[in-house]
Amino acid sequence: MKNAILTLLLFILFSSCNNKADSLFEQGNLKNANKDFAGAINDFNKAIEIDSNHVKSIVGRGISKSNLLDFTGAIEDYSLAIKKDPTFGASYYYRGFAKMMMGNDLEAIKDYTEAIKIEPKAAEYYRMRGSSLDNLKKYSEAIADYSMALNIDSLNADIYFERANSKQDNLNYFGAISDYSRAIKINPKYLNALLSRGFLYAQIGNMESSISDLSAAIDIDNKKFEAYYSRGLNFIGIGNYQIALSDFMKSIELNPESDKGYYGYGKALFMIRDYKAAIENLEIATKKNSKNYDAFYFLGLSKYKLKDIEGACTNLHIACNLGMTEACAAIQEVCANQINK
Repeated sequence: MKNAILTLLLFILFSSCNNKADSLFEQGNLKNANKDFAGAINDFNKAIEIDSNHVKSIVGRGISKSNLLDFTGAIEDYSLAIKKDPTFGASYYYRGFAKMMMGNDLEAIKDYTEAIKIEPKAAEYYRMRGSSLDNLKKYSEAIADYSMALNIDSLNADIYFERANSKQDNLNYFGAISDYSRAIKINPKYLNALLSRGFLYAQIGNMESSISDLSAAIDIDNKKFEAYYSRGLNFIGIGNYQIALSDFMKSIELNPESDKGYYGYGKALFMIRDYKAAIENLEIATKKNSKNYDAFYFLGLSKYKLKDIEGACTNLHIACNLGMTEACAAIQEVCANQINK
């Protein structure tokens, strides 16, 4: 999973403004912070015209280009900065970030490693190297880097969240839950951590805890259709079908293009034996996503309940062919008289 998402890059370096180039750098840095990236580039250019070796301005210009998604131009600036001052760790760090955003994690790791050699106490360098390692599915190495970052910056909720992602991808679910919990303890309004922990609780069958986390996430942001959808499945799991129907309806309202809400709604209707309405919703789900074997499975079971054996077998065969073992087993019972047809 790609942990690093391009957000506003800032150059957290301030000078004492000893000369005009320094003043222009500070001015450009402020414009970067205010998302005036074109204006920032103009100021950095002026600073570099005054002092062609003003490395901070060269790096600042690269950051502006990165924020404008001109990663190639940014890398050129970072490389120029490195040529002028190979002891400036931030140049390697930002070049690594640009390479990572271009999908070149192997080269990014080399730059992060150089940055770490220069500044071994910079938590962010370990964090970003961990992110590139995670992108390469080297989860154990990524976890080690996140741990190094946390040794330096122990109250950084984002690093706990990212380490949790790597642990989850490495199938260490309880370790992941522990890290999501630490992130939430630091920041109780950490929406993505609440969602991720809630989804993971559902995955391991702890439905009550999942409902609690997803409800907390909805309290923070009531526009997350995935939260309603997943909570609805949990309510089905504990037999609370009416609340599940309400959650799936909200999920459909928020994202009518997704098959998930219709599938969940159809499944809940199946559970309360409203097979006709279940079929209507499950058919919508299968039309929106022809790979949703769960929807085909419950569509087949709903048709079977209404004595449409031929339709049931058609849908169960689709679910089976898509890889659902339960559907394959159901065929033996539901379609026994049709297997040889």
